[in-house]
Parts: sequence; structure tokens; C-alpha cells
Amino acid sequence: MSAKTIRDKILSIAVSLLLSFFLWLALAGQDTSGLDLIVPLELANMPADLAIRSEVPAAVTFQVLANTAQGRFLADRKLNFQVDVASAREGHNVFPVDAEALDLPRGVSVRKTSPAVIEFETVKVADKAVAVKPTLTGELNPAYRIRSLMIEPDRVTVKGPPEILAAITELGTSPIALDGLTRDGALTVAVDLPEAQSPDLELSPREVRAVISLEERRLEDSFTGLPIGIDLKSGGRTSDVLLSPERADISVSWSAVRAGPVRAEEVQARVFVDAEKLKAEGRLTLPVVAVAPAGVTITAISPVNVTVTRRAVPVPVQPAHPAEVSAP
Repeated sequence: MSAKTIRDKILSIAVSLLLSFFLWLALAGQDTSGLDLIVPLELANMPADLAIRSEVPAAVTFQVLANTAQGRFLADRKLNFQVDVASAREGHNVFPVDAEALDLPRGVSVRKTSPAVIEFETVKVADKAVAVKPTLTGELNPAYRIRSLMIEPDRVTVKGPPEILAAITELGTSPIALDGLTRDGALTVAVDLPEAQSPDLELSPREVRAVISLEERRLEDSFTGLPIGIDLKSGGRTSDVLLSPERADISVSWSAVRAGPVRAEEVQARVFVDAEKLKAEGRLTLPVVAVAPAGVTITAISPVNVTVTRRAVPVPVQPAHPAEVSAP
């Protein structure tokens, strides 16, 4: 096959393909129909010192003419429509809907937009520092209590219309659950805005940290008239030692985690006596020592000191000698 024949064949194929393409375009254009495109609306470049006070449509409906292929293409695209509102002023604002900003494929024409203009009211905004208070839910384990609960930061900046800001004195947080909490912890929580006003307000920051510190709850009790026991050092008998007073009152506290209350028989009052020193001095003033089970704290003891003396030893009476007895 000659080179000329090959060129003629290639040219013939190219012409056929080109004619087929134009025929497809002609046929595709014959099924043109109306199509409604509902496109989300975004207001861009809103001045920072303004807030919108009226309702703004969430989307704009574009009624377009498109053939089947174009319709399928548009259905697969995620369209977004922006209106530049950088020139907005306080009060009533009107911005036209410009279909050219939609960036539609070639050959698709817009017949109608709804709405044709975007209208809204704006007001000047102010900002205010507002305290944040934690919102607690649930019941803490009865054996514990909250020692401290800090919000960091404890104030946030709220921006919005002055008349709305004037009514806001403090803000809560998303719920902080106390159920099952038995140790210190920290978590990030959202700051809650009043639902009715939240569209008109801006928060900075929108989240804060809640830092919770727990402590074991303590129970208390007092025991009166507990006998004071005597511990002797350097020999001797406890029966030879006298205490004044002989009984003491003791107050204790313990963690609520402990299984059961503290009983009187678990608490003792003791005094430690050096028998040799007592013998030498005859009288001592000694501290009363309270003894309690592990985990139990002595909070008070009365008396603090007792007087310790030796019991007097009776002198035996010697019987008279018969020779010394007078005759009647």
C-alpha cells in the first residue's frame, strides 16, 4: 500500500469521526429541557462589624435549559453559589443574584432565578466577656466529693447585637457527667449559647476545658468515756498506778470508702508510764495517746493529759507482844 493511500485512509477516518461528533451534538441539542438546580447559598465577605438580623434563604433555585447529557453532568456536580456582600451596610441590604457566578457548562442557559435578589437586615455588633459555668449531670459516687472544678478559660468573648448581649450574664457548657467518676480528670466541653439567639451570636473560643479534682468524703464520730489503758515501762504492776481522770473522749474521722463505720471497741486511749520515774517522783503528768485502725484519723481527744500517781501501799499492823499486855 502506497503512502498516498494510507494518508487518504487516515483523512477519511478523521472526517467520519468529526461528522459523527457534530451529529451527536445536533441530536443531543434536540432533547433540551428545563431543569431546576437548587444550589446552597453562601454570603461571602460579610463585614466583621455587622450581624444579619433577618432570615436569609439557604439556597437559590436556578431554572436552566440543558440537554440530557448536560443534565447528568450538572446532577453529578456539587454546585455552590456565593454572593459577595463586602459592601453591606447597617440596615436594609439588597444584592442581585448573578447567574454567571454559578459557572455553568457551556450551552446551559439560565431562564429564571428564585429569588432574583438576596435581601437581609444588618445591625452593628458589639462584643462582651461572659463567665462560663459548668453544667453538671448525674450523681457523684457517694464516697467522693468535688474538691474543685475549674473552667479554663472561665470567660469567653460573645459577639452579637448589643440588645441580645445585654441579656446574657453567663453561659453554660455541654453536660459534664459525674456518674462513675472516682478520680481527677480534664475534658474539653462546648460552650452553650441560648438556642433562640445562637444564630445571631459568635463565640470565641467555642470550647473550654473543665478540670475536676475529687477528694474522698470523710465521715465523723465521737466516743465518750473510753477507759484509758496503762502501759508500764521498767516493770511494776498497773494495779499500783492511779490515773486522774480515768476515761477519755475521742473523736475520729475516716474515708467513706471504708467498709462500715468505726466502732468504739476499735478506738483505744492509752497512757505510757515509766514505772521507775513514777517511783522516783511520785506523780507525773503524761499525754493520752489515742490508737485507731489504719485509715482512721484522730481529730480530737479530751483530756489531753492525765495525772499519774502511785497507789499508796498500806503498812501492815504488827500485833502487840503478849508480855506488853497489861494485866487487868
